[in-house]
Amino acid sequence: MGATETEVRRFFRGYAPRALGRETAIFAGRLQASLPFEMGENDLWIVATALREQMPLVSRDRVFPRIPGLRVIVY
Repeated sequence: MGATETEVRRFFRGYAPRALGRETAIFAGRLQASLPFEMGENDLWIVATALREQMPLVSRDRVFPRIPGLRVIVY
């Protein structure tokens, strides 16, 4: 059973959405080309957005700390 729309809106209250536009796509492509390993598409979008917005990424995923310049907060 999933969350209701009201619950989802309450959970994300205070967070600003980030657009995944053309510039982020170009940045993500260049980032992937610079890495010595291939990332999954969704992980690449996440990393590109965090880097472009100069925001830390909160994750337990082991691939993210391998990204140069990405500040990762591991929980």
